[in-house]
Amino acid sequence: MELKIEEQSRGVRILVGDEVRERRRLLNALIGIAEANGFNEIMLPSLEPANIYVNKAGT
Repeated sequence: MELKIEEQSRGVRILVGDEVRERRRLLNALIGIAEANGFNEIMLPSLEPANIYVNKAGT
């Protein structure tokens, strides 16, 4: 099931229900494999100030 929202950002999908569970299962499996091979998880910010992109975007 795909949830539709007005003015949703281009390239963004909202997942619900079974899709979320399957995505979470897959991510957990991949994290387990990475950790078993000595990798550490990093968490990057979801939101960043717009001004860091202004010069690069040409606006």
